[in-house]
Amino acid sequence: MNGFAERLDTVMRQRQMSNHAAARALSAAGVKITPVYVGHLRKGDRVNPTVAVAAALAQLLDVPVGWLIAGEDALAMQTSFGAFSEESQDAIGRVIALARRADGLVAGAPRERGLLRTPAESRPEGSSEEWAHDLATHPYPAQHVRQALSPVSDDALGAAAAVGARLRVMREAVDVSVDEAGLRAAVSGELVAAAEAGRLRLSPSTLTNVLVAYGVTDPYQQQLFVSASRGDFDGKWWFRYFTTLPLWVLVLIQMEDRAELIKSYHNDGIIPPLLQHEEYARAVRQAAHYPEDASDQVDFAVRLVLERQAQLLGQAEEGTVRLWTVVDECTLLHTVGGVDVQIAQINHLIDLSKMNGVTIQVNRGASGRYYPRGGSFQILRDVNPSRPDVVWVPQLSKDVLVDDAETVGTYAMAHARLAMSAVSPERTVSALTEVRDLVLKMDRVARRRRS
Repeated sequence: MNGFAERLDTVMRQRQMSNHAAARALSAAGVKITPVYVGHLRKGDRVNPTVAVAAALAQLLDVPVGWLIAGEDALAMQTSFGAFSEESQDAIGRVIALARRADGLVAGAPRERGLLRTPAESRPEGSSEEWAHDLATHPYPAQHVRQALSPVSDDALGAAAAVGARLRVMREAVDVSVDEAGLRAAVSGELVAAAEAGRLRLSPSTLTNVLVAYGVTDPYQQQLFVSASRGDFDGKWWFRYFTTLPLWVLVLIQMEDRAELIKSYHNDGIIPPLLQHEEYARAVRQAAHYPEDASDQVDFAVRLVLERQAQLLGQAEEGTVRLWTVVDECTLLHTVGGVDVQIAQINHLIDLSKMNGVTIQVNRGASGRYYPRGGSFQILRDVNPSRPDVVWVPQLSKDVLVDDAETVGTYAMAHARLAMSAVSPERTVSALTEVRDLVLKMDRVARRRRS
C-alpha cells in the first residue's frame, strides 16, 4: 500500500466513513467518483487520482491536501511524482506550496529543490484553466487546505435548502457570481452552487467565510447560520421566515424563543411589540411608513408580531418565561391610530397584566421618579445559565444587540431602579384604569372645543 492510500484509508477509518458515503458526498459537490474507485484508492490499486479528487477527499476528511498527498514531508514524495500525470504534478506542486505556507514553512521550497516545475513551465497549451486561483499567492491560503464542507443528511435537507436559498439571496445582493463568491471564501464555485441548491452542508468555518464574503461579520448572525445548517431550528415556528426576515430580526426572535426572562422599558411613545393590541400594532407600523401606503409590508409585520406574542404569551402562561415591562405614563398617553385604538391598547394591557407570567408596571409622571438616560431597551436572559444576558436597544433602522457584561449590568441596574420607581404590580390595573379615564376625559374636552 502506497503512502497516499495508507493515509487515506487511516483517516477514513478514523472518520468512520464508508466508500459509499465518500463517493456520495464528493458527487454532490460536483466531483464524480464511484465507491469502487474510492476503494481502489484506499487499497493502493489506483495511484493516480486527479488533483480534484485528492483535494475533494482532503476537504471531506478535514485534512490538509498537502499532507494527504505528500505525508509529513513533501520532499519525501519526490520519487512518487512520476506516477502522476504532468498536469497533476503541476497542480500538486501548487497544493504543496500552499500547504507549506499554511504551516509556516519556506515558500517555494519544493520547486527550488528540483521537485516540481512552476505552473508557467508546465501548463498545457490551450488549457481552458487560466490558473486564476494561483495557490501560491491566494489571499486565503490556509483555508484551501482545510475542510470546505460536510455531507448533509436526508433529515437536514429542509434546513440545507433554507440556508442555501438565503445564501443565494445574499450573494445576489452583493452582485457576485458563484465563482467570485468561492474565490472570496476560498472554496470552489461548484461548492457555493451546491450549497445554494441545498445539496450539501458547508462546514462551520467555510460557512463563516462565505458569510464574511457577503458582509456578514456579526458573530450572532454567523452562528445563526451555523445552527440553522445543522438543523437546530427544525420545527421552530419562526424558521419558515429564515429566507425573508432581516438577520438581526431572526437573531432577536431566536433569543426571545429560548428566553426565560424578558425585561424591558419603554419611553419612546410606543408600547412594546410583545404587548401591542392588533389594531395598535397596525397603526404603529403604518405610521412608520408615512406618508406611503405600504399595506403589504404592514400586514406582514403585524402577522409576525402576533405570532411572536402568541408564542411568548403562551409560554408565559405555562410558566416557562416571564415578561416584565415598565412603561412610562407618557407612552400610554401618546395617541397612535386615534383615541379608539389608544383605549383598546390600554384595555389590552389591563387584560395582559392579569395573566400568569406577565408583569406590567407604569412609571407615573410625577416628581421623585426615576428616568434613565437614554431610551427604550430590552434585556433577555437565556434559559441556559451558561449564556450571559444580552440587551437589545431600538434604533432607527434596526435594533442593536449589546453583550458587553459591564454595559448589560448598567441596563439591568436601570431596570431595577425603574421597578422601584414605578407603581407596584399590584396597582397596575388601577394605574392603567386612571390613565384610560384621563384619555377619555381629554377626548371629551377636545370634542367640545371642536364643536
